[in-house]
Amino acid sequence: MQILEVIPIAKSARLETLSYFSAKKVSPGQLVKVPLRKKEVLALVTETKELINLKAQIKQASFKMRNVLEVYDHALFSPAFLKTCSQLKNFYLTTTGKIINETSPTWLQKETLALPLRKNIKNASYQHSVLHQKKNDRIIFYRSLIREKVLHGESLHIISPTKEDVDFLYAELSKNIEEKCFFLHSGLSQTKAKSTFKKITQEESPTLLISTPLFIDTYQHQQSTLILEEASSEHYIGFSSPFVDMRDFIEVYAKESSLSLISADSIIRPEIWYKIRNREADLIDPHIKKIFKEEKLILSKNYLPHEKKKTDTERYQELVKKNSFEILGGDAKMLIEQSLKEKKNLFLFVPKKGLASVIHCNDCGNIARSPNTGHPLSLFSKKGAKGIEYVFIAKQTGEKMPAFDTCQFCSGNNLNLLGTGTQSLEQSLIKKYPKAKILCIDGDHIKTKKQQESLKEKLSKEQGLLIIGTTKAFPFLKNISSSILVSIDPYFAILHRSLATKILKLVSTIIEKTERKVLLQIKNIVAENLPILQNGIFSSFIKKELQTMKELSFPPYKTLIAIKKEIPRVYLKREYQKMQNLLKDYSPEINVENSKKKSFLSLYVYLKVDTENWNYYYQDQKISSLLSPLSLKSEIRINPEYLNF
Repeated sequence: MQILEVIPIAKSARLETLSYFSAKKVSPGQLVKVPLRKKEVLALVTETKELINLKAQIKQASFKMRNVLEVYDHALFSPAFLKTCSQLKNFYLTTTGKIINETSPTWLQKETLALPLRKNIKNASYQHSVLHQKKNDRIIFYRSLIREKVLHGESLHIISPTKEDVDFLYAELSKNIEEKCFFLHSGLSQTKAKSTFKKITQEESPTLLISTPLFIDTYQHQQSTLILEEASSEHYIGFSSPFVDMRDFIEVYAKESSLSLISADSIIRPEIWYKIRNREADLIDPHIKKIFKEEKLILSKNYLPHEKKKTDTERYQELVKKNSFEILGGDAKMLIEQSLKEKKNLFLFVPKKGLASVIHCNDCGNIARSPNTGHPLSLFSKKGAKGIEYVFIAKQTGEKMPAFDTCQFCSGNNLNLLGTGTQSLEQSLIKKYPKAKILCIDGDHIKTKKQQESLKEKLSKEQGLLIIGTTKAFPFLKNISSSILVSIDPYFAILHRSLATKILKLVSTIIEKTERKVLLQIKNIVAENLPILQNGIFSSFIKKELQTMKELSFPPYKTLIAIKKEIPRVYLKREYQKMQNLLKDYSPEINVENSKKKSFLSLYVYLKVDTENWNYYYQDQKISSLLSPLSLKSEIRINPEYLNF
């Protein structure tokens, strides 16, 4: 009889290891099935002890030890994968089991597949390269690299952030190698995913695998290279605790596996460019020097700053005094009319869905807010039993209520709608161009697979469409002749640590998907804030971005640890002082915002720690001992993109 120390592969396990009895002889590294509360989960054995030596301790234990349910003779995960999870658990202030749970498919965690023994290529070593090219050029590079790898008998794994990206790459790269090219993502049924997974792992010749990040540890014969496609995409960041950034995970995994890593994108984020400058990564030639040609992106003259600059207050007052707000300027209208005349598809980008993002009272100056949480309300329309119904929604909390037409604060009826959404733009276009074929693509229009298939069919068959969409539309865009960025103003209100890069990535993506010209309407934010939108020169842009990161003590110069705690309003002063005293040695920056909960506030605490004291491989024990207890009742994120998550 043995006592096993195991790591449960489950999100609900709060402890790093748990103890179980085993009548069967087990060795460290083996998989076992164990009971965890009311569930049965797989667990990884880390240590074994003979029962005869621990009888006294067991009798005195305050808990009842349970038996292992089943023992497996094979390994489900590679040593490199497990070591990566073990390395990053302390970085993300969590457990190895939670990291495994978040970085592998759920169905695989319940499988007992016998996988081949992992073998590294002889003399292989980790090397990080950066491919800074436009998407079409990257496709050409991948085709050439695939031929080279096949010639040398080596496998290649391309990781993309979303299933739509995987489908696109598979369609582009699988021609003539269909038998050796595979894809895996969450859109596949479990039966199909398992079948493909088994086929790849049993293949004894070179293969090309294109997948989403959860399939990072899929075994391939003689694998030598990992490609991180769309490396600047925020889709790599986990949506639930411990909020693992899979770009970090993939980098550490490549090192532990002695694989070559290629980070590829049309816009390289500051963290990767920092590695290039410090000779931690090599830039593959040729690379982009100008993100776009000046004639491809046109800044609408209607919205460029006047000779006499106005303050934000003056512009705002001028806006609310107007009886009607023109969503589209003269240049935009001319481009729409030209596209309709030529029967070409035109894409109109808006950042948000709905009718209006802000409801402003012209009498008292207040904006409509949720009576429960105080969050701003946005206006939406929906089809109801009695026709079109109007509702207010607080986007941060999801609260819904019938729209009202009098001010909550002064009871005035002089409410004004501010901001542009997909619904308001659609209404404006229908009124202006009643005969035009208008298509709207946002989160409300592509909820089901049937809706997505119907949309793809329309886009492939019809021409002369006016396509309105948010970023949700990007995977579906094809045959777009011209594009209009109706507004990017809302982005400047986001608390994002690399906002300029985010905006540039957005503009660059639309340019890449557009055959001819792209028109950008800049309203309240003048063009001088982003010079690259005028000249397209990337080197000066990224140099300025890194300088800004350095001045703000943001990554890659510091490690940013963000703590969010939900507290009752009445305890604000106490909790604020408590955090200040607890973390005083690390100069905490504290911010307070409205919470999603009624009568609560969100307390944000930011620590900017030297990278040598908090990185993938080393974490200062004093900081860790302070933060670990906080993680039980607070949300902690490491290097978050958004500061008010």
